[in-house]
Amino acid sequence: MTFFKKYTSAQRIDRQNCQSAKVSMKHVIAILLVLVLNLIIKGCIRENSYQDCLPDVKTVGTLNNVRGRISLIGSPAKYAIYVEGEDTAEFIPCNLPESFKIQGLQITVSGLVKYTLDPCFTPGCPQGFVITRIAK
Repeated sequence: MTFFKKYTSAQRIDRQNCQSAKVSMKHVIAILLVLVLNLIIKGCIRENSYQDCLPDVKTVGTLNNVRGRISLIGSPAKYAIYVEGEDTAEFIPCNLPESFKIQGLQITVSGLVKYTLDPCFTPGCPQGFVITRIAK
């Protein structure tokens, strides 16, 4: 009988440990859920947190996740973005990060297309551009 009593008391201890482990697991899941939601919310805020560096120029369109390349043009030299498939469309970003100022760099970009910067009446005139998202 002593063996039986020891065995049942050992089972009780194991059940208590399991129950406390379940409570701990619930806390871990809740903490992970809060962390994941926090990252998602911060990611959404960061994605849209750009400053319009051409606030007085009319927005005439948008680009969303478009493939393109960086090019150095003109005198004085300035950086332009050429969109894939539209070599005549020149976008002059006002907020191109330093790490992207590389001739020929392939990028994916989103942003606001602004009214033509220079008086120009032919297709392919440079357009002002505010980058909202850019990636290599």
